[in-house]
Amino acid sequence: LALHAGISESTLRRQVKKYFSCSPMSLVNNMRLEQAAMLLKNSHMAVKEIAIACGFRSPLYFGTVFKAAFGMPPGEYRREISTLTKVQVKYLKKDI
Repeated sequence: LALHAGISESTLRRQVKKYFSCSPMSLVNNMRLEQAAMLLKNSHMAVKEIAIACGFRSPLYFGTVFKAAFGMPPGEYRREISTLTKVQVKYLKKDI
């Protein structure tokens, strides 16, 4: 990242810490996890495919990191978010 941005690694670390309050690696992982959560919610891709698409080399590691961040494994997250969405839609239709 630093090379791509044309700055030193230490400058990159300082700037990311200043603006995002985390390390560059944490920032990248958080972005990957947010993308994965969006794909779990809005696609029918397999969890393994989502892990690879979001830059995780190992689906097992992805599951571990995802659970640490969201409090549940990716498959359970998908089921929960799907159920929640259906309940919200059903509730909204009653109001119309």
